[in-house]
Amino acid sequence: ALDDKSCEQVIHLLMEVAKENKASLIVATHDQRIKSYISKQVILTPQH
Repeated sequence: ALDDKSCEQVIHLLMEVAKENKASLIVATHDQRIKSYISKQVILTPQH
């Protein structure tokens, strides 16, 4: 697990690389801190 500062640095780096390459960034995580950095969110739930 990353501390808050490291988490923010990693997300900003990933977003910068994606933007520079005109690419999408897909992240699968349970870390709720990530929500504040993303523009779209898809939540997967189990279907029985």
